[in-house]
Amino acid sequence: MTKILHFLNIFLAILIFLGLIFIGPAYAFEITYPTLFGITITNDTPPTLMIIYLFMFLVAIGSVIAFIILFSAGLKIMTASGEPAKISQAKNQIMGAFIGLIVLFCSYMILNTVNSNLTQVQVSTFDCSEVPICVEYTTIDPATNQAKTRLEMSIPLSNDNLKLKSGEKIVIKRYADLWELWTFPESNFGTPVDLDPAYRAPSLNIDPNNPTIVTDLTIDSSVKSYKLIPKAEGIYLYDREDYKISSGIAAPYQLNGDVPDFSQTSPEFFQKAQSFQVIKNISQPGTPSGIFFSEPKFRGFCAPLFKSVGLLGAEKIEPLVQVPNFTAPFNFTKLGGITAFGNNVASVLYFKVGLQNPGTVTFYDRPKCEGSSDVYKFTTDNIYMKPVSLISIITPENKAIKSIRIDGPAGVILVDGTRCQYFTNKDFTDGNCIASLEGSDVLNPTYFVLLPNEH
Repeated sequence: MTKILHFLNIFLAILIFLGLIFIGPAYAFEITYPTLFGITITNDTPPTLMIIYLFMFLVAIGSVIAFIILFSAGLKIMTASGEPAKISQAKNQIMGAFIGLIVLFCSYMILNTVNSNLTQVQVSTFDCSEVPICVEYTTIDPATNQAKTRLEMSIPLSNDNLKLKSGEKIVIKRYADLWELWTFPESNFGTPVDLDPAYRAPSLNIDPNNPTIVTDLTIDSSVKSYKLIPKAEGIYLYDREDYKISSGIAAPYQLNGDVPDFSQTSPEFFQKAQSFQVIKNISQPGTPSGIFFSEPKFRGFCAPLFKSVGLLGAEKIEPLVQVPNFTAPFNFTKLGGITAFGNNVASVLYFKVGLQNPGTVTFYDRPKCEGSSDVYKFTTDNIYMKPVSLISIITPENKAIKSIRIDGPAGVILVDGTRCQYFTNKDFTDGNCIASLEGSDVLNPTYFVLLPNEH
């Protein structure tokens, strides 16, 4: 039992020592790691090489401990003066040390047999033109003060405390479908107001068969933090006009789903958006779009990220893919009667225009979805923006919406003057029925928007 506890104490001490060495990769440029079997740990060492380094480190430490035990046991035998107890203890230590060395040797042989790459340090050589990501790292060797370069097929997407010395740099030799690179002169993405990206892709589309390739982007020692944003389908929000940002902590904010309350997001982006761009994957159906709301939970003023074009009765929905300024109108007048939205985005309803996913929405002029002749049904095989007066045109009397039935993947936004509110199956009070608009923000809706998506 004592031997086991002794072994556990040694093992715990090794773990603590390793923890002190490997914790805090952000400080890798401040710590000089010992070179072991040709490997030197830096901030940019790939994980596979770090695992090999750690294994070799454990083997080396174990071997040193075994030889110390052998040396100590030998001294005990020499100074035992023939005492059987001391000689027996020393023999047990020698036996334990040899067993430990055999275990270390066998572990190396097993790993080498399973996959020789697990125990061999290999300098990868590859052609940058044949890989999606190729990055050249230049570091200064503290021992010789000479620059060393190496190629890797990866780079962290962000670093909030980059510590490049003078002469050190990171060169992105090739990156397929990179959307933006943001570089900051201060750590933690600190930046002057109205920052432009160091790079932005010229195309808003993702084409898997013809990716946009960027080459030779340099991050030097003047950069203290950076953000890389690969192209991904969705809506990108910026906290300054013309797709600029004032803080890299939250912006740009990538949106690919509903956000009921921006004050609850991490990082928080409540009422900060002032411009947006949309990226679409052309190999996938539909175009990302949505509706902004000035209050959480899809209420308040609202503004669509699309417009209705064409003649009455044959309109088409056309998504907006770039809006550089929220203080100028972009089809806001139909929803809520406002001509400018400002930086008031508190929630966003996200969907894709062009998906064929029909449901039905039925409006009733009486509560509890009652009546048969006083109804009007819409099939939401597309997005509709219509005035409520359309119902009175089709059915001669002046109708008013008092309750709603929703079947299948559909939702509806009702607009009453300058107030909007979104309804879906989550609002059901009686089967598939929203039995009454009492208590809502839209008691007398004048406009409605039908969505084919279920949220």
